[in-house]
Amino acid sequence: MKLMCGVSDANTRLSRLLLGSVCLFMAMAASSYSGHIRYMSNDEFLAFSFEEGSPRLQFLILDQALRDDAEQILERRLGSARQRYWRDGERTAWIMEEIGKEYPITMGLVVGEHGIEHVRILVYREPRGGEVHERFFTRQFEGAVLANGNRLDRSIDNITGATLSVDAVTRVSRLVLRLHDEALSR
Repeated sequence: MKLMCGVSDANTRLSRLLLGSVCLFMAMAASSYSGHIRYMSNDEFLAFSFEEGSPRLQFLILDQALRDDAEQILERRLGSARQRYWRDGERTAWIMEEIGKEYPITMGLVVGEHGIEHVRILVYREPRGGEVHERFFTRQFEGAVLANGNRLDRSIDNITGATLSVDAVTRVSRLVLRLHDEALSR
């Protein structure tokens, strides 16, 4: 009986050691992911957005009410009380980052007189869900405006395996529309 307990204990220790090794390997692999895809630089995005060359950089200072709206839209606290943007007449361009699942997604958005003109993913850093940079996805935002209290006037189709990235792009689109309205009113 004592021999059986010793064998069982050895198997248990071996199983725990193997399980621990597998968990450690997986944790190291996940934390070491550093891949990202740069689709467009900030300068390329601004050149694409403004035919006459990019206008001067401006800053929108977020008062408490606007900050509260932004935090409600993003579903998190803001780290800064100002947001940079570029303006040419009634058009504004915004370069923002939002966390997808674990890593920031850098995106550029242009808003004009009739809502969002275009959304471009500039840098995608997640290991999955990169389809959010494809035109079939970003085209859904063209012409979108805010309705019903900081919500988009349309639903955005999800992408299997990219739900959190889709949510991030949608939140930033909503925020940019809100900030655009504020920038034009000042």
